[in-house]
This record gives sequence, C-alpha cells and structure tokens, in this order.
Amino acid sequence: MAASSPAEGWQLVTLGRPALLAPDGQPQRVEARTLALLAYLALEGPTPRSVLAGRLWPAVPEATARNNLVHLLRRIGSAHHPELFQTGTEVSLSPALKTDLGWLGDEGCTDFACGPLLDGLELDGAADLEAWLLGWRERLDVLRSGRLSAQADALEAAADYAGALRPAGLALDLNPLSEAAWRRVMRLHYLCGDRPAALLAYRRLAALLDRELDVEPLAETQTLARLIERGALPPAAVPAPTTVPLSLLRPRS
Repeated sequence: MAASSPAEGWQLVTLGRPALLAPDGQPQRVEARTLALLAYLALEGPTPRSVLAGRLWPAVPEATARNNLVHLLRRIGSAHHPELFQTGTEVSLSPALKTDLGWLGDEGCTDFACGPLLDGLELDGAADLEAWLLGWRERLDVLRSGRLSAQADALEAAADYAGALRPAGLALDLNPLSEAAWRRVMRLHYLCGDRPAALLAYRRLAALLDRELDVEPLAETQTLARLIERGALPPAAVPAPTTVPLSLLRPRS
C-alpha cells in the first residue's frame, strides 16, 4: 500500500468565500495572494514560475517578482504545509490537496457550489490576475448554468417536475437575467400544480427587468404568463440541452 502524501487531508475551497482547510477541517489564516495562487494552479495546472510571478506582481521588475514568488512559496510552506506545492521550473498543486473543482473533469456532474470564484477576494495591484479571475468567474457560471439547465430539462422530460425545480432554481441564481431560465421555473411551478408560484416568478422577473434594464419581458415570456394565468398551458416539449464549448474549460490566459 502506497504511503500517504504528507499533504493528505488539506482542502482548498475556491467557490464562494475561499478557504484553505487543514486536515482537521479548520480554516487557516491565508494571504489573498496565496488563495489566488492556489486557485490559479487548480484551474490552469502546472505553470512556469515566470508566468505566476508576472500575474501576482505585474508592476515590479521580473527579477523582483520572481523573488517575491520564492518568498511567498516559502511562507506558505512555513505557515501551512511545505508540500502543498510541487516546484521546479513549473509550480503545481500537490495531488493530495483536494479542491472543490474536481467536477470540472466530469461532464455530467452537478454536485458543485454555485458561489462566485474567490468571492470577496481583493487583489489590489494585480490587474492581470483580476482580469483572469473575472474571466474564469464568467466561464464557470456559464458551465454550471448549462449543466444545471440540462439536468432540469432531463428531469422535466421524465415528468419529475418537483425534482427539476432545484437545478432550475440554481441555474436561475447563476444567471438571473436569463428569461429562458425564468420561463423554465415558471413552467415547472405550473406543472407541479402551483400556478400562484408560477405567476409570482413572472412578476419577479418583470420587476427585475424593469429595475435592471428598463425593459419588459419578451413576448414569449408574456405569452407563457397568460397561458399559465388561464390554466391553458399544455406540457411543452423540452428543448435540447445546451452543450457548453470545451474551450470554456480552459480559457485563454
């Protein structure tokens, strides 16, 4: 039996409020750049030292940035664990460090948190890293919303309307201005026999669009609301699940 890695049991939380958890489950006091570095490696994989240094310290000379990276890695080893990383010409995460991003490699998995990537993390003075973070937040939202929508559509097609409401609601949370997501929620409430909830969803959508965009719901959405109000909505054909381009899994840096 292979020996356990010295970093066994450590966990990285990237979705929602970020955290580094020790094997006993206790969150550690972690620098913002440490969390950003861990998340970057979790998403991008092994990365040259020069790239990491430039991301984390874009406004200083390259030699200074590389030296800063050396000191940061040493501080992480001293404060947390010396083998959270594998280092050489490239830096990568230890395979023993578990993250909440493992679902990315499983196209059918919908067991994930829906919070923003590194929510609330401040990266002052690292504009390149902030741009990278915003890009990945958008791509993860698209990917999670697509998977949840596909799951909701499959459950609706199987007439499990109550079961479909959970992934439909989570997909809506990720993309609250999507009228298609709102229409799905309206339809599912109606098919569950809860016409008031379906109409309430429509009113919430109308108020949201008025407040955020100063527009009315699309004609298709208004028609759906009228059919629901009259109790005249037939079971609709479920649209084909949207596939998410694989390029979203590895966006350009």
